[in-house]
Amino acid sequence: MDDTRTFGRWLKEQRASLGLTQEQLADRIGYSVETIQKIEAGKRRPSRQAAELLVAALGLPPEDRVEFIRRLRATLPPTTPPDAAGTPSLPGMHTAGAGRGRNLPIPPTPLIGRETELARLRELLLTNGARLVTLVGPPGIGKTRLAVAAAYRLRDEFPDGVCFVELAPLTNPELVPATIVAALGLAAASAALPERVGGYLRDKRLLLVLDNCEHLPAVAEQVDRLLQAAAGLQVLATSRTPLGIYGEQEYPVPALRVPDLQTTLAPAELEHYEGVRLFVARVRDIDPGFALTPEE
Repeated sequence: MDDTRTFGRWLKEQRASLGLTQEQLADRIGYSVETIQKIEAGKRRPSRQAAELLVAALGLPPEDRVEFIRRLRATLPPTTPPDAAGTPSLPGMHTAGAGRGRNLPIPPTPLIGRETELARLRELLLTNGARLVTLVGPPGIGKTRLAVAAAYRLRDEFPDGVCFVELAPLTNPELVPATIVAALGLAAASAALPERVGGYLRDKRLLLVLDNCEHLPAVAEQVDRLLQAAAGLQVLATSRTPLGIYGEQEYPVPALRVPDLQTTLAPAELEHYEGVRLFVARVRDIDPGFALTPEE
């Protein structure tokens, strides 16, 4: 293939060669049509688990899968860790990638505040040994950003690393096990059963980060089965509502602190509030010269 072609165009050609519409491909992997449209248009980078699901959906032969993964890597940021060699796989599966940080997203901006919340999550997971901690809160409160920051800080505490599973694009709850398998760096040659995943994790000490669980009721059952199968597994989930599993530690994510609007404060005093610092940072993305002044 011509290397100048984008990954999205290549994917579109593969789909068209099989006579599949975007809707049909989306249905096969349990993602939204909008996600497929954005990937083909080059507006979205496919995650590792999305790539593995696309490989299975397109029915690519082994020789073409190498090219598929090569093109996928070309779309990822240069700071993405390379695949680790020697990761054990399940019978009927091949290793797709692993590592202490696995596929943790790379945040586009520095985290502002949240030191109290990060310390509490460390206490819950490490000191208290909670098997499942669910970050709960409304959309936009910062659940995903906090979960990713906690995972980066805790990754050296787990001998088998940390693994991030993006569930937001999924529309079919039956594909939750396959998505977890792909995120773990294991590509299934056939249908991936939760029991097989549990068998792989049984002797591991690993933190599994499940992001955006609220729209997939099947996640709770899958998590419960995995926790029962693997004693060394701990799960950090994000959701608008608790998963409702026995032993779950619910952690409501608070909003960033903001000043009382009835009180007049000097600029230096305002900068003590995380909400103000976040606002200033976002304004400076547009206007680098912006500064807090009494007039502003």
